[in-house]
Amino acid sequence: MLIAGAMLLGVALALLRGYPWLTSDQGVFLSVAARLLDGDILYADVIDNKDPLFLYTYAAALFAGGYRGPFVLDAVWFGLSAVSLGLLVRELRAPSSAVVCAAFVYPLALAASWYRPGLSMLGALALSPLVGWLWLRGRFGLSGVAFAVVMLFKLNLGLLAAAPIAAFVALRMPDQPPRGAQIGRAAIGFAGAAGVAAGVLAVQGALGAYLEVIGNNVHYAGARSSGALGGVAGHVGVVRDTFLDPGQWQAPLAILFVTLLAAAVVVTLRRSGRRAAALGIAALAALGAGLITLALTAIWSHHSQLLAYPVALGAAAIVTLAASYARWLGIAVATCCAAFAVWSTAKLEAKGGVSLRPWTETPFKVPSTELERARLRFFPDKDRVTYAVFGSNSENAHAVFIDDAFDLRCRWFHLYAFNRPELFDETMDCATEEAPMLVLVTLGFESSSDGSAWAAFVNRARGLLETEYELVGEAYPGFEVWKRRDAS
Repeated sequence: MLIAGAMLLGVALALLRGYPWLTSDQGVFLSVAARLLDGDILYADVIDNKDPLFLYTYAAALFAGGYRGPFVLDAVWFGLSAVSLGLLVRELRAPSSAVVCAAFVYPLALAASWYRPGLSMLGALALSPLVGWLWLRGRFGLSGVAFAVVMLFKLNLGLLAAAPIAAFVALRMPDQPPRGAQIGRAAIGFAGAAGVAAGVLAVQGALGAYLEVIGNNVHYAGARSSGALGGVAGHVGVVRDTFLDPGQWQAPLAILFVTLLAAAVVVTLRRSGRRAAALGIAALAALGAGLITLALTAIWSHHSQLLAYPVALGAAAIVTLAASYARWLGIAVATCCAAFAVWSTAKLEAKGGVSLRPWTETPFKVPSTELERARLRFFPDKDRVTYAVFGSNSENAHAVFIDDAFDLRCRWFHLYAFNRPELFDETMDCATEEAPMLVLVTLGFESSSDGSAWAAFVNRARGLLETEYELVGEAYPGFEVWKRRDAS
């Protein structure tokens, strides 16, 4: 019943809160997935800054369900999140009211205002509670494997996934072997899973490129928080604004929640001891780990979605304390938590109106349409048409809708002003040496004289196009397709 109910809830949330989103980063993920299905090697032939399991599951979902597939996959993640947190809370011997509350509140919290369809955090957050559940069951090696899987979905969620484990180890949970044995077995499991992943990437010739991606992500977090934002203070400001900008109940409620959680832990410690307070302590540990992660990495408001994990754990801890006084009180508190979770998520749809129309609308395929027109016009009989892309994340999942004859020659098909200059140089060197037959230019790729590395890159790219290529296609609101002059 738990699994069936969880999956029904997941489908409902994905249908009502999600929809196929081909613009921005989701379009990039779809294009990477399409290139993987066409035989490209991740990170070596086509690249994004996301972790490998996220992109491979995107490709699997694209294969199974077309461009809608990765967004339908969110239903699986919502459902799995309910099951995984329910298992964790039940393993802590919490009352049934707390188990049901956790399983119901977690997917709804994940689908709150910080949710964006098809982004990279949801899968890792759905899997994270399994790390703690396996640990409590004494499956330390499998817990290490699950921890590696979480990090291969979203590397920077490692601290969050590990935080409850740290609490359990510190509390000396009953019927557990010595701490050293627990940690050792988990380390073996983690090392084995991580080693397999590294081996697969190494065999493909992509391990070094993935390590470069990790370095690029460190640069990305710093570059996006420099200047006015100012490092850690800037990251913290993103989270602060998430709660303060709406200007209503978010910030006071967050303060009230943390206060109630801390009070629940203190009361439980005094009444029943450390082990009885394990759920609340794990929630506080996850909250602290989540805030540290955000203080080091938060750039956009949707990054705060990771707080859904400690929020759901904390709600279960508060319900558990209430149920220790009276069963009916636990049920009442759980009902209040569930009702609030429904309201805070459903009100977003109530404002805009509930509609499944976005799932059936024709996708915006202008960039791919222009590429296809150029291929059919100039290379109708070619089995292989090489191409490159200049622009950022405005390519609208172009690779999903083009013919299999297209062969991407330069792996960075989306670049931004905050990227490292070395990536601009790599892309220009590739475009010059590979001399692709067609080049797609996406929105915002305009010449500039501001003296930045990005401006220099755009100007060099524009110079290459104007000397070696001819413009053969334009489409609103600013897409271009260029053909190499001597290509035939």
